[in-house]
Amino acid sequence: MSEKIVAAWRSRAARMYPSDFAEPVRYTLLAALCWTRQAELIDGLVELLIRLIHRINARAEKRVEKELIGELTAVPGKKGILRRMVDASLADGDRLRHPEQRHLAY
Repeated sequence: MSEKIVAAWRSRAARMYPSDFAEPVRYTLLAALCWTRQAELIDGLVELLIRLIHRINARAEKRVEKELIGELTAVPGKKGILRRMVDASLADGDRLRHPEQRHLAY
């Protein structure tokens, strides 16, 4: 059935009281009203569910990032390891470079 016809029936049913219509017309118009309203409610619920899922995903991503950063900061002796790596790279930078790139200056 055409969406325009159903929309017209819904509009007609919404403007008047159901008792104002003859019985066969009343059921047709109320069915059109209920059908379109059901579709609107389902669409609204689906949109709400999608927004909720996006919010849950965003929170989960933040939580995972926070945990990873926490694990990174919890490495024992991390500053000493990083300092030794920097010192070694500055002292023997040529030795740490790939053999084909030793002639390049950084």
